[in-house]
Amino acid sequence: MTQQFMEPWAPEFVGNSWYVSKNGSDVSASGRGSMDKPYLTIQNAITNASAGDRIYVGHGSYAEVLTINKSLYISAMVPESVTVTSATAAGATVTYNGTQTGGVWDGINVINTDNAAWTSIGINVNAIAGNMSGKYVFTKCKVTAGTGGATLASAYVIAGNNTSPINVEIDSPRLIGGQQLALGTSDVVLFRDCLWSDGPQDWFGITAGGQVYLRGCVLLGAGGTERINFGGATATSAILNLESSHINGTVYLNNLAGTGYVVMRDAAVYAITNNQEDQIVQYYDGDYLTIQMQNIDANPGAAANHTMYTVPTGRDYFPERVTTSNKVQATGGAFNYQYNGSAPGTIVAAPGGGIFALGTTVNVCLADVLPATGTVVFRVVAPSTQGGDYVDATVRGRLV
Repeated sequence: MTQQFMEPWAPEFVGNSWYVSKNGSDVSASGRGSMDKPYLTIQNAITNASAGDRIYVGHGSYAEVLTINKSLYISAMVPESVTVTSATAAGATVTYNGTQTGGVWDGINVINTDNAAWTSIGINVNAIAGNMSGKYVFTKCKVTAGTGGATLASAYVIAGNNTSPINVEIDSPRLIGGQQLALGTSDVVLFRDCLWSDGPQDWFGITAGGQVYLRGCVLLGAGGTERINFGGATATSAILNLESSHINGTVYLNNLAGTGYVVMRDAAVYAITNNQEDQIVQYYDGDYLTIQMQNIDANPGAAANHTMYTVPTGRDYFPERVTTSNKVQATGGAFNYQYNGSAPGTIVAAPGGGIFALGTTVNVCLADVLPATGTVVFRVVAPSTQGGDYVDATVRGRLV
């Protein structure tokens, strides 16, 4: 085997090089896996390679189901001239599971032609099975799951863990099928310059925790019928970051009173709907930050204080306007936007508020400043006299 050079972004793959070709052979022979005597199948190259090695695949379509359980750099010799395809109803065409500490999948398209359910997967990163860690990069590859519009199948399924963080970067592909993400609290998944089309109703099902970034992505939906299912009807501490992306679908806030929230920076979204209490959405527009807390519980016996935002270290927040809407019941309560002072729980201002009825919106201009670690709090001064009352609160200001 020959030693390979090191790219700056993947310096760990400096081991031997192995080659795969449609004209190759898996019959054991001296020098098998070299450029002159390539393997016939990608899985055979994976089995014989060691962690840190590189596998180069010649053009063509490979009917295989692959399991990758070691840190490898797997690349098409000519980008996007290679396809790995299978019809796997309850599994993935390509599965990462093991004790590896990173991997690169470069320029190889993946197709799972089955469309039985979301378990028909293109690429599955299963960090739970072997307690995987490290960084995994998928670049210059089209991933397709399902046929006939991929109404059920999943292009990617990523399952993290809370022991060893993983960092997954999916860069510049076209994705057909949904994404099911159940991450550990320290896991990060970045979709960059991705195009989705012909997906299921739930483009994304995001549960558990971690951070998910959609950066420079386009999701093509049919009149907003597809959605990002944030929470998947479970409590999630995940943070969803939509940055410079166009989402022709609905961000469906469905995390059942979890602690997670959605951050939007220069993103266009068809619609946002919400069915859970205290869901926070942050909108960044240059120096302006708008914080919206939806479905605040104002029922009798409801908690008095609802934390909307904590100012980051080294920053100041200058709230300029608060808008409060009573949206469910006809009987109003007394509601105030407030924030804490020099010590936690020290309320130093209470602009706005008052009793208001169903459908009423109160706008109050502010001239306040919150220093670093200061907290924006929405306070239910007096709960509603009628059960089932919910309000929305929005605070807009400059973050400098």
